[in-house]
Amino acid sequence: MKKESFFFEDKLKDINAKFTKDGWVTIYDSSSNENESSLIYCCLVDKDKKEESKKNNSWHFHIGSEGKPSVWGDNSYTTNAETGIKPFLVQRNFSLSDRYESFFDVSEEFILYFNLYENGDNKQNRKYYYIDDLGNLDEVLIFEPKRIRVKLKYLKEYITIREMYFIVKYSFDRFIKADKIDWEINSEDEVISEDHYIYHRIIRPLDNRMQSAVLGKVFIEPNTHKKYHQDLSDDYETFSIGYDENGDELFESCEKTNEKYFKLTYFKKEVLNKYYNEPQKY
Repeated sequence: MKKESFFFEDKLKDINAKFTKDGWVTIYDSSSNENESSLIYCCLVDKDKKEESKKNNSWHFHIGSEGKPSVWGDNSYTTNAETGIKPFLVQRNFSLSDRYESFFDVSEEFILYFNLYENGDNKQNRKYYYIDDLGNLDEVLIFEPKRIRVKLKYLKEYITIREMYFIVKYSFDRFIKADKIDWEINSEDEVISEDHYIYHRIIRPLDNRMQSAVLGKVFIEPNTHKKYHQDLSDDYETFSIGYDENGDELFESCEKTNEKYFKLTYFKKEVLNKYYNEPQKY
């Protein structure tokens, strides 16, 4: 193992990038071998809980114990175990007579908000799509056996509408045998905090090995302004309506204004035929 890997230079870049690459956010990732382990998970937190959440690096809940729903000792029912903390992914486990199955489901509210269409070979390999007014499919969620990603623009709209923050939680461990180290290593035990992340970093001897570990959270903030994906665009199409005294075309917007309520508008039949004859294009 190289020195850069032991000190998590690659993972620190991911933390600074909020686990976002090419417009996609990794919200679950799991891998392990004898030399390292990596786990990424996620949740939602109310705005008024964000500052409290930034004060420590601990996770709000762990995989398989998301607290949704919860039944307490007096048989009282709550949708979420902790007020202001909501799971975005929930692990489902089933012990069947002939096999054991485990997979993740995503928040139903997120699915229903965008009316996402699910398609795939099985629960471990599936995708969710947003379908626009023309029937075009846009990938929103990608489920793989060891990784789940969500498209950032959809996630940001969702947390903005809900007035929440999205948290990507991470835990990384790497080990190297003491006799394989050819550089100087000092023990570390510190909490590092910036505006959009906090993590606890440890470097220590463990048996005959050295351990490097990072445990923390990244905060993805909502947009400044709310915008609903089905709202009409503020941009209005313009059409040629004639020519001015210099022979230049005159254009007029189709934006609705008071002076246009009783204004007649005509289209050439050739223009309309273009749209009628090629519905797959227009």
